[in-house]
Amino acid sequence: KEVISRVPADWWEQWLNKLRTLPPSFRKLEWNCKGEKRDLWKHILQLRPSGLRVKRYENSPALIAMTSTQIPIIGPRGRFLTRREGLRLQNLPDHHELPKTRVASFKALGNGVHAGVVEAIARTWLPKAEPELVVVDPESVA
Repeated sequence: KEVISRVPADWWEQWLNKLRTLPPSFRKLEWNCKGEKRDLWKHILQLRPSGLRVKRYENSPALIAMTSTQIPIIGPRGRFLTRREGLRLQNLPDHHELPKTRVASFKALGNGVHAGVVEAIARTWLPKAEPELVVVDPESVA
């Protein structure tokens, strides 16, 4: 507070006016890493229309189908999430076939549902709807 109170009031006004000229996506930092080191490159980054979202390295934001600009950035590795990592986040095997382009791949992954969720629903509801149906482990049929 001491440092802030020493800054002249007109400086704040100039700074706010300059800030208002920036697009909304440059104005917001959504920090979802309470208690973590304040270093963007130690976390998962996601550029969103509302601004920059920062998540813990252990957590991934949801994959989004609507846009190619929201593919998560792995801060410590200085790169975007790979298609293989996207498959693993959805609990799909590495050999699962994806569209050819990176953008189309992440659109498909963003439209998907985690395979574990699908399996849990299938194990709960399919035997009730179709008593003769047997739900098997996909790895056992491959």
